Amino acid sequence: MLSFLLDANLPPAIADVAHTLRPEISITYLAEFRDGTLHKAPDDEIILAANKAELTLVSRDTKTIPSILRAFYEAGIPFSGVVFVHRITFPHDNPGVIAKALIKLWDKTKNEGWISRVEFLEK
Repeated sequence: MLSFLLDANLPPAIADVAHTLRPEISITYLAEFRDGTLHKAPDDEIILAANKAELTLVSRDTKTIPSILRAFYEAGIPFSGVVFVHRITFPHDNPGVIAKALIKLWDKTKNEGWISRVEFLEK
Protein backbone atom coordinates (compact mmCIF):
# COMPACT_ATOMS: atom_id res chain seq x y z
CA MET A 1 0.00 0.00 0.00
CA LEU A 2 1.17 3.51 -0.82
CA SER A 3 3.09 5.25 1.98
CA PHE A 4 4.72 8.67 1.74
CA LEU A 5 8.00 10.15 2.94
CA LEU A 6 7.95 13.97 3.06
CA ASP A 7 11.22 15.56 2.00
CA ALA A 8 12.81 18.24 4.20
CA ASN A 9 11.78 20.90 1.67
CA LEU A 10 8.11 20.47 2.66
CA PRO A 11 6.47 21.59 5.91
CA PRO A 12 5.99 18.78 8.45
CA ALA A 13 2.48 20.08 9.11
CA ILE A 14 1.42 18.29 5.92
CA ALA A 15 1.67 14.96 7.75
CA ASP A 16 -0.26 16.32 10.75
CA VAL A 17 -3.10 17.63 8.58
CA ALA A 18 -3.25 14.44 6.52
CA HIS A 19 -3.36 12.25 9.64
CA THR A 20 -6.16 14.38 11.06
CA LEU A 21 -8.21 14.13 7.88
CA ARG A 22 -7.33 10.49 7.08
CA PRO A 23 -5.80 8.62 10.03
CA GLU A 24 -5.06 5.49 7.99
CA ILE A 25 -2.73 7.26 5.54
CA SER A 26 0.98 6.69 6.14
CA ILE A 27 3.01 9.91 5.87
CA THR A 28 6.38 10.26 7.57
CA TYR A 29 8.45 13.43 7.70
CA LEU A 30 12.11 13.00 6.74
CA ALA A 31 13.37 14.39 10.07
CA GLU A 32 11.49 11.57 11.85
CA PHE A 33 12.44 8.79 9.40
CA ARG A 34 15.25 6.55 10.68
CA ASP A 35 15.60 8.76 13.76
CA GLY A 36 16.45 11.77 11.61
CA THR A 37 19.71 10.30 10.30
CA LEU A 38 18.85 11.22 6.70
CA HIS A 39 17.60 14.75 7.33
CA LYS A 40 20.67 16.34 5.67
CA ALA A 41 21.65 13.36 3.50
CA PRO A 42 22.16 13.58 -0.27
CA ASP A 43 19.05 12.97 -2.34
CA ASP A 44 20.27 9.68 -3.78
CA GLU A 45 20.72 8.25 -0.27
CA ILE A 46 17.23 9.42 0.71
CA ILE A 47 15.68 7.85 -2.39
CA LEU A 48 17.47 4.53 -1.80
CA ALA A 49 16.48 4.50 1.89
CA ALA A 50 12.88 5.31 0.95
CA ASN A 51 12.94 2.42 -1.51
CA LYS A 52 14.24 0.03 1.13
CA ALA A 53 11.42 1.12 3.47
CA GLU A 54 8.86 1.01 0.60
CA LEU A 55 8.09 4.73 0.94
CA THR A 56 7.27 7.07 -1.93
CA LEU A 57 9.22 10.31 -1.65
CA VAL A 58 7.24 13.56 -1.81
CA SER A 59 9.46 16.50 -2.73
CA ARG A 60 9.61 20.00 -4.23
CA ASP A 61 13.07 19.33 -5.67
CA THR A 62 12.56 19.28 -9.42
CA LYS A 63 16.12 20.47 -10.09
CA THR A 64 18.33 17.64 -8.80
CA ILE A 65 16.07 14.64 -8.20
CA PRO A 66 15.07 14.06 -11.87
CA SER A 67 18.70 13.50 -12.91
CA ILE A 68 19.15 11.06 -10.01
CA LEU A 69 16.03 9.16 -11.06
CA ARG A 70 17.24 9.06 -14.66
CA ALA A 71 20.59 7.64 -13.52
CA PHE A 72 18.80 5.03 -11.39
CA TYR A 73 16.58 4.07 -14.32
CA GLU A 74 19.56 3.74 -16.69
CA ALA A 75 21.41 1.61 -14.12
CA GLY A 76 18.35 -0.56 -13.45
CA ILE A 77 18.06 0.62 -9.85
CA PRO A 78 14.41 0.66 -8.71
CA PHE A 79 12.96 3.26 -6.40
CA SER A 80 9.62 3.42 -4.58
CA GLY A 81 8.26 6.33 -6.56
CA VAL A 82 8.48 10.09 -6.30
CA VAL A 83 5.71 12.67 -6.14
CA PHE A 84 6.78 16.18 -7.06
CA VAL A 85 5.00 19.15 -5.47
CA HIS A 86 5.31 22.20 -7.71
CA ARG A 87 5.83 25.54 -5.93
CA ILE A 88 3.38 27.43 -8.12
CA THR A 89 0.58 24.89 -7.84
CA PHE A 90 1.10 24.42 -4.10
CA PRO A 91 2.40 27.42 -2.13
CA HIS A 92 4.68 26.51 0.78
CA ASP A 93 2.54 28.36 3.30
CA ASN A 94 -0.54 26.15 2.88
CA PRO A 95 0.17 22.60 4.09
CA GLY A 96 -3.56 21.80 4.22
CA VAL A 97 -3.92 22.07 0.45
CA ILE A 98 -0.92 19.78 -0.09
CA ALA A 99 -2.24 17.30 2.49
CA LYS A 100 -5.64 17.17 0.78
CA ALA A 101 -4.01 16.62 -2.62
CA LEU A 102 -1.88 13.79 -1.20
CA ILE A 103 -4.99 12.19 0.29
CA LYS A 104 -6.70 12.45 -3.10
CA LEU A 105 -3.69 10.80 -4.78
CA TRP A 106 -3.56 8.14 -2.06
CA ASP A 107 -7.27 7.35 -2.43
CA LYS A 108 -6.85 6.99 -6.19
CA THR A 109 -3.57 5.02 -6.31
CA LYS A 110 -2.95 3.40 -2.91
CA ASN A 111 -3.19 -0.13 -4.29
CA GLU A 112 -1.28 0.49 -7.52
CA GLY A 113 2.37 -0.25 -8.15
CA TRP A 114 4.69 2.65 -7.41
CA ILE A 115 8.06 1.12 -8.30
CA SER A 116 10.02 3.69 -10.33
CA ARG A 117 6.88 5.78 -10.80
CA VAL A 118 7.03 9.59 -10.97
CA GLU A 119 4.00 11.88 -10.59
CA PHE A 120 3.35 15.58 -10.19
CA LEU A 121 0.84 16.28 -7.45
CA GLU A 122 -2.42 17.76 -8.71
CA LYS A 123 -5.09 19.73 -6.89
